[in-house]
Amino acid sequence: MGAKHKSYSANEDELNGFFDSRSKAEVLDNLRSRIRSAIILPQVTIKVSEWKGNKEAGIERVCLGLFNQKIQESTNFPFSLIVRSSAQCEDQHGHSMAGAYDSVLHVSSIQNLVNGIEHVIASYETENPDNSIFVQPMLQNVALSGVAFTCDPSTLAPYTVIDYVLGEDTTAVTAGKANSGKTFYLHHAYPHLIPDHLKQILSLCDELINITAEPNLDIEFGQDKEGKLYLFQVRPFYSGQQKELQSTLAERRARQEVALKDVAQLVSRLNKKIPYVKGKKTLLGNMPDWNPAEMIGLRPRPLALSMYKEMITDRIWAYQRDNYGYKNLRSVPLLYSLAGSPYIDVRASFYSFIPKMVSESLATKLVDYYLSKLEQQPELHDKVEFDIVFSCYTPSAAANINCLSDFGFSQADMAELVVALRDLTNRMTHTETGEWRIDRGKIDILKQRQRKLSQENLEPYDYLFWLAEDCKRYGTLAFAGLARAAFVATQFLNSMRDTGIISQQRYHDFWHSLETIGGNLKRDVSFLDRTTFIERYGHLRPGTYDILSESYEEAPEKYFNWTQAERVDYSTPVPFTLSAEEDRDIQNMLNEHGLQHTSESLFRFFRTAIEGREYGKFVFSWSIHAILKQLIMVGEQYGFSRDDCSYLDFQTLLQGYSYSDSLKNIMFDSIEKGREKYQTTLQILLPSLIKNGNDIWAFEQANGTPNYVTLGHVFGDVVMVNSETNHASLRGKIALITNADPGYDWILGTGLRGFVTCYGGANSHMAVRAMELNLPAVIGAGERLFQKWKQAKTLELDCAGKRVSILT
Repeated sequence: MGAKHKSYSANEDELNGFFDSRSKAEVLDNLRSRIRSAIILPQVTIKVSEWKGNKEAGIERVCLGLFNQKIQESTNFPFSLIVRSSAQCEDQHGHSMAGAYDSVLHVSSIQNLVNGIEHVIASYETENPDNSIFVQPMLQNVALSGVAFTCDPSTLAPYTVIDYVLGEDTTAVTAGKANSGKTFYLHHAYPHLIPDHLKQILSLCDELINITAEPNLDIEFGQDKEGKLYLFQVRPFYSGQQKELQSTLAERRARQEVALKDVAQLVSRLNKKIPYVKGKKTLLGNMPDWNPAEMIGLRPRPLALSMYKEMITDRIWAYQRDNYGYKNLRSVPLLYSLAGSPYIDVRASFYSFIPKMVSESLATKLVDYYLSKLEQQPELHDKVEFDIVFSCYTPSAAANINCLSDFGFSQADMAELVVALRDLTNRMTHTETGEWRIDRGKIDILKQRQRKLSQENLEPYDYLFWLAEDCKRYGTLAFAGLARAAFVATQFLNSMRDTGIISQQRYHDFWHSLETIGGNLKRDVSFLDRTTFIERYGHLRPGTYDILSESYEEAPEKYFNWTQAERVDYSTPVPFTLSAEEDRDIQNMLNEHGLQHTSESLFRFFRTAIEGREYGKFVFSWSIHAILKQLIMVGEQYGFSRDDCSYLDFQTLLQGYSYSDSLKNIMFDSIEKGREKYQTTLQILLPSLIKNGNDIWAFEQANGTPNYVTLGHVFGDVVMVNSETNHASLRGKIALITNADPGYDWILGTGLRGFVTCYGGANSHMAVRAMELNLPAVIGAGERLFQKWKQAKTLELDCAGKRVSILT
């Protein structure tokens, strides 16, 4: 059981043998007496020509074949049946036609059977008399069902991929209805890591590969409550790139295995004790803290990854935490590249959220507690600052911290943490001396320096270098501080709402009163002339660090409809003012908790911090945009395309500034190295949260918990936003975007009804935009749900009910 999969290298013609000219029903018939690892349910196959010639004979064949008796027309069947398609063009090499034709479930009478057969035949596109249908019993007492691929279908990477769901519905996975499903990934080189409940499925995969001599299989299965495994269907899968992928398969798989072993070594090293960071071990995640999955994606090109590290996650992040009163982790990297995929060192992140005045003994206990909670509840990986870490004081902080008594924390421990958080929050949010005020001033300095540099008439490489230096010092560092202040403001507001200090309606009123870049953009696209609008917003792009993502100034027609009649109405934010009763209640709360604010100064902090974060991102994004523009120009000087430059290592590029080495040679070597590494990155599959070295080779991805923004309830046709999407195509639609990057602001002015992101957290920029605009949104749906919703024609977003439904 679970032997390593054989590595087949036969050409396509040699692989056609088993499935060639066999229909779905014939494949199952052929396998019935040959497989040992699963059961194939009895079946009766009827050709379309036979059915049309004599329906009564077909009905009799089904009854005798499956019930061993004739059934009266008025009598219900002893058990339910399923009528399935078996067209000649199904399940063949190059055209599986998966899901193209209908099946009819729960057939319980002769009339149902007749209707079901007619329905399936009617779903065939052509009237081929050799097409068939086949009828089987419905599997009873189902415990588990799903689909297995014998390698990754997109890249042919050597993973067994088992997508399954618990429960009676055997169509939940294939029909995209499984909201509680799981996907297990197992590298072929490590079959012993398969969990017990999936071992039979792996054995079935191995057996079918050996019988069919086909390495790329799509297998549908079910398992009953007695543990018996059933094979529903098996077919080869084929992609348009398969010939190209197959030709270099052995070489790519060898590189991939070496890369994964290197990743496992790094994970092992990081799980040991490291200087200046408390905690027994670490976890690695692609969504906590600075959330690289949201900002640069799971498989960014080398330029985007290295740029994000240089501008934020190598040093800047830690300087900001230290400046704001948290533990000093200067020089400790936050983000690691695992074969080109970005991961946050969660131990370092958690330690960096502990106030300086907390003792090291308590800090160690807190880090280990935070890590343990995340390990036990991995679905919180994109919500750690809200649901795991205590990083600021709020009206509900003391009550929430009391839960630590159940995990070995003493009353003195909890009191120490409460006092430290209150002191940190008072210092951080102070309206005159708070560090956030200094950071807001730095953003204005950055704007001045941007203007000065643009007037210096520098060569592109010089301009690029100094833009980066200024951006780090005055841009991303200041933005990191403003983002922390805005998080504290958001968490405090949430706490006031949850404890009833302000009502849900007033909470929303405050958010709708904010004047942020997102709101201004929506207004200005309707009222500014095109030239002025592009001058102000042209530097934005959907992928801030992605050189391949066109900016607004490069492709304005792609993002905006400039026809006056098509422009979206804009509502001016309504000013928010506390009532006398609200002012009194909030002031009493502040006095009770020892917080050094008046109600008026507190809400002024909320507003300035949240608006400041959005403005800070807007300004420093201009520097990133200018850097990318200059890099394109440098590339053109030396014969490198924009695509070539996307493989550059940004840190290598900056380091070359102080060396006499040929810049062209530096770029050439970096591009070639980056291109080769990225091809390996595309072959790598890793979990969202890595606990140990075994997770590199075998892991399970469960559905995360999406973040529902606003209380809205809308429905509309689905549009997947990509490089070809234009303004007009989104009006009245539900937009699906991969990342919750603020460069997607342009979609908010298109008249769309709502949107869904694959990645992103409750405090992401797009969540703020949605809250501000009262636009229903689902942020951070996770890969599984996002892929299923992406296949739908029409979605319903019920944010109040925290539910997404596929309508068509």
